[in-house]
Amino acid sequence: MSIKKLLLIIMLVIIAGIIIFVAVYSFLGAKAADNEKTVIIPTGPKYQTNLKDCNSILLISYQIEVKEDKKLLAQIEERNTEVRSRVLDILRDKTREDIEGTRGKTNLETEILKYYHTLFGEDEILNVFIDDIVVQ
Repeated sequence: MSIKKLLLIIMLVIIAGIIIFVAVYSFLGAKAADNEKTVIIPTGPKYQTNLKDCNSILLISYQIEVKEDKKLLAQIEERNTEVRSRVLDILRDKTREDIEGTRGKTNLETEILKYYHTLFGEDEILNVFIDDIVVQ
């Protein structure tokens, strides 16, 4: 057997090994992520505030999806007053047009989620779900 054939076989074995490693690692990594438990928690009473530049009042409630972690849940509870105050600031800066329709609701969920990420980290707070929104 020539050296060229031997090198070719060795390279093919190495490439096959790398492909198998990547496939197994990807599968196990995805499986581990699927096993992480999450919990959806309410954020307290409804928020009620004026909208910017109009005589409308916004009533809203939402829940957050977080990793199931007792330490994290305790931190969220401890900082609830701070979070509520900042979320009210976010809401008061909105106009009626900002929150109209599905796009407005989705944008608001995203903005609130980004705020939670600044406090608790992107890996800890997974989603914000607005479950009630009324403009009067």
